[in-house]
Amino acid sequence: MAAAAARDFTVGRFVIQPAARQVLIDGAPAKLGARAFDLLLVLVEHRDRLVGKHELLDLVWPGLVVEENNLQVHISALRKLLGPTVITTVPGRGYRFTATPDGAAPALPDPVLAPARAQAGNLPDRLATLHGRDDDVAALASLVQAHRVVSVVGAGGIGKSQLAMAAADALREGFADGVWLIELAPVADPELLPAAVAQALGLTLPGRRAAQAEVTDALRGRSSLLLLDNCEHLVDAVSTFVEAVVELAPHTRVLATSQELLKVPGEHLYRLNTLAWPPTPELPQASRFGAVALFADRVGALQPGFEIGEHNVAEVIDICRRLDGLPLAIELAAARVPLLGVGGVHDRLHERFRMLTGGARVGL
Repeated sequence: MAAAAARDFTVGRFVIQPAARQVLIDGAPAKLGARAFDLLLVLVEHRDRLVGKHELLDLVWPGLVVEENNLQVHISALRKLLGPTVITTVPGRGYRFTATPDGAAPALPDPVLAPARAQAGNLPDRLATLHGRDDDVAALASLVQAHRVVSVVGAGGIGKSQLAMAAADALREGFADGVWLIELAPVADPELLPAAVAQALGLTLPGRRAAQAEVTDALRGRSSLLLLDNCEHLVDAVSTFVEAVVELAPHTRVLATSQELLKVPGEHLYRLNTLAWPPTPELPQASRFGAVALFADRVGALQPGFEIGEHNVAEVIDICRRLDGLPLAIELAAARVPLLGVGGVHDRLHERFRMLTGGARVGL
């Protein structure tokens, strides 16, 4: 990480000391890991703007391939230390330090954020390309149109989040007050769920009543779609919140992704399957299968000019088959091709628990 300025930053009870590499709370040093401190410095130094996820990863872990969940873990640690409102998440884009250090001029509005707030909703402008999911997107969008609560359920790494965002994006015009993505993976405390929803929606809660009641009041009368992403670790709190939304905000719909059902009245399930792979190694048809198309796309992004041909199609298909068509596993395997080659990855799949790690920043 580039060297930060040596001056201290005071924010209320907290003093951030770059030179000493520590944070003081009421004058006492706080326990904070080195990477979390580096992350905090980057956010403070760039507090005048949104800092993208990839930029943060490059600055805090220079030269390393790091999973994005490491970033989320450290953001969560900083919020526990400094409070939940000091660092703002812009779903799918990055983070911003929103507290103003004592004596500093308030940050100017970030021009990057203005278009997102002017439009209804906060879905990313550009979504990742989905392979082999066209039928799933259409079916899920139809289900959301027909029912108030829909849950996309499947194993970790199967692609629930990307599918849900694609379906939500297809439905944007049907919700006058927007489609809103609420990322729950960084939320460790169930009591912070309403605050996370409020933050994603840009709501300021008066604080006169329980947070959940104030959020549902704000949603009353709105035509919105809430995409609650990664619910499994907060399933009880999410279920309670969704029941309240269904009861009190009749024009709001909920699309959730989780490894288990919410079990709320009226919930409809969409169980996501893995990607398909060809039954036989026939070159002309191989790229039409989602698993092979994803593998080729991810290798091509890292190794321009990569092509599937007669020399490697059988090994590519076998890699997809042995990984059960699981998108995350396929992406991790593809990330190793520039180093090992298709044959090397294929031959080392018996070491998959050691090999298929650290290959992609979006990996779990």
